[in-house]
Amino acid sequence: MNMLILKNNEPTAENILSLIEIIKQIERENGLTEKQIIDKYTHNDCLCLATMINYVLPTTKMVMLVLDEDCFHCFVCADLKEKTNGLPQNKYANFAYFDINGKKSFEQACEYVCLEFNTDTQNVVPVEVKRPILENDIKQKLLSLVDIENKPPVLFE
Repeated sequence: MNMLILKNNEPTAENILSLIEIIKQIERENGLTEKQIIDKYTHNDCLCLATMINYVLPTTKMVMLVLDEDCFHCFVCADLKEKTNGLPQNKYANFAYFDINGKKSFEQACEYVCLEFNTDTQNVVPVEVKRPILENDIKQKLLSLVDIENKPPVLFE
């Protein structure tokens, strides 16, 4: 598998989608089908996916769209300065939302969560997630395949 060289560590749609694609490639090499990959990162490891992307692109945000304590889905979000019809009181309404299925607007992400849990869009609450320490079976493989051009030197790790 080829290395993914990101031009910078900015949370651009291109960088985030490239990371999602390399995660899918790793999972395909591990023998998962496209359906199994989607199922894994929508029903079990959505927070792990967001955490891996946030680790590589630390200026992204991890936002959980919550219906109740048992019904939620985690996205990695980036403020791409896109204008949407999002709710003005919601500071995440103009963010782009990314999960294993790609890029969504706030409205599309809410609709997706409601469809997954068969409920009304009125009840979705966005909650920012601080970076948890989560391990995933492919995290180390991902980190070994990603490099960032022109990244500033790290003095202390």
